[in-house]
Amino acid sequence: MPTPELKVFRRSELELVTDGCLWRYSKLYREGVDDASDLSLIGIGGHAVMYAYLTRLVAKGIPQDIEEAEAAFVEGIAAVQTPPRLIPEVKHVWDYFVPYYTLPVDRFVAAESKEAHGQVGFTCDLVLAHPDRNELEICDWKWGWNPPLTEDALKALFQARVYARYGMETWPGFTTYRFTLVAARFNKFVSVVFSRADLDSVDLEVAAAVATIRRCEQTGQWPAVPGPACQWCELECPAVSQVGDLPKRLLEARQAQAVASWVLAGEAQLRSAKKALKAYVAGHGPVEVNGVVFDNRPAVSRAYPLIEVVNTIHQRNAAGAFDDQPFTIPASNLKKPFKAFPELEQALAGVATEKTTYRFASKRAGDEDTDEGDD
Repeated sequence: MPTPELKVFRRSELELVTDGCLWRYSKLYREGVDDASDLSLIGIGGHAVMYAYLTRLVAKGIPQDIEEAEAAFVEGIAAVQTPPRLIPEVKHVWDYFVPYYTLPVDRFVAAESKEAHGQVGFTCDLVLAHPDRNELEICDWKWGWNPPLTEDALKALFQARVYARYGMETWPGFTTYRFTLVAARFNKFVSVVFSRADLDSVDLEVAAAVATIRRCEQTGQWPAVPGPACQWCELECPAVSQVGDLPKRLLEARQAQAVASWVLAGEAQLRSAKKALKAYVAGHGPVEVNGVVFDNRPAVSRAYPLIEVVNTIHQRNAAGAFDDQPFTIPASNLKKPFKAFPELEQALAGVATEKTTYRFASKRAGDEDTDEGDD
């Protein structure tokens, strides 16, 4: 009896499952709902233009060329039929990014390379090989307003780990595998290196995501769960759009859960909105709404040498300046010294004062409390 062929899931499908919102997964990949937004269409246009540019550079064996960049822009926009209203925005980002970008042609391996391993399909925007350090690099372009990730956040990103893990299978033999995220709108490159040991759990994560989909298909239940996808999701959502009138007080667990879901989604969307507005203001100037002006204003912070602070306090206390009101320092202000010198925290343990307060907050099950409440 022939073995049934396994379905290949797109990496973005599985990432959506790992983010937790199965309702969005069902809408997009089972019901075929089109959630194309201006942001996604700008990204599609940017990818097409970049692919056309890379293809032209490789064909001519040159690292950079403004005329080729202009021709690639026209070619890419036509290929994906970017809506006319969005072409100026794509051009704005392209004109900002392309003068700084140089392709190492001698290290080029592939562009828009569509790969599949097991049940995962993925597309690598650009693949480079670095023989001097026996390293393969997979680059991914981002055209949106989200600021570049930190290295720690990028190393934990599902996409980065999946690409590196199955890049090892597609292009074996390299000592290390690098994933580079290119935030074109900011002209920033963030890069992390993976060894095989760093990616031991990826196969299990993929299998768990596939099993979750199969389970939901059996039960018919696709719950909406607020999470990372809320930053860009524009679908009508039971966790956000249908909370109903928020009561002044909550009488049932069902009401509390609905409001808590709304808060989680609202906080994620508000953070994303602030980041997008910050980026817009940086490029276009202040935005005024009803007399309130949003702008990137200078902020002055002050820092004092710790030893000078200690000496000054010591001298003044000797003169009785703090006899009536003893001077204390919150533990949160000493995190850096404690981290650098663990023995300092041990030495001060005997004189520390503690108080317990309660504050309303949220955290994931299993996470440790990091805030000490000493403010």
